[in-house]
Amino acid sequence: MNLSDLRGQKVLINFWAAYDAYSRKDNVLFSHMIDKKKYPLHMVSVSFDKNEAVYEKTLLMDKIDSKYQFMAKDNVSSSLFNFYELERGFKNFLLDEEGVIIAVNLTPSGLDRIMNEK
Repeated sequence: MNLSDLRGQKVLINFWAAYDAYSRKDNVLFSHMIDKKKYPLHMVSVSFDKNEAVYEKTLLMDKIDSKYQFMAKDNVSSSLFNFYELERGFKNFLLDEEGVIIAVNLTPSGLDRIMNEK
């Protein structure tokens, strides 16, 4: 998938890993909140897990729709890690309809606040 496929829509890019409890919790909260509240927003979620079976089991246990869930592998992992400057921990980025970053490192409540602004 290419982010340009989602141009014209808000997108939350969320980086996480099953082994990182904080990022995994946020991935679950974001996913369920977006589904429940029917926000006009897509979440593209990228896991940096090393084991595909762990990644897949985590999605099942967390009851997350896998349509926009991806696992970064090998060279993709390192290029994403460097491009999004993730060396200091996992992050998320909220993009507007034009693909411009409008927020970084949102909490679920912060996303809720932004999505409810008029």
